Amino acid sequence: MHKIKRPINNEIKIGEKYRIAHKGMELYDAELTNYDGGCWGTVKVANILDSPNAKVYKEGQTFDIKVAMYEFFEVPAEELK
Repeated sequence: MHKIKRPINNEIKIGEKYRIAHKGMELYDAELTNYDGGCWGTVKVANILDSPNAKVYKEGQTFDIKVAMYEFFEVPAEELK
């Protein structure tokens, strides 16, 4: 499992891929496809991580999330799909 450092929620950018976690649990790697700096952003799942919630997500799935409820982390290029 990737050792997450610090969330970069204040620095997220459309078109970039991030490891997304909720309450300290890493869920998936996803591309941020829409975000205007407000509460909501749209992500496209690129890689599902092993977690109790893994069956909830599908690669390629796109959905809106409330950005403040999640942590966004940089992921080393070798770990991105």
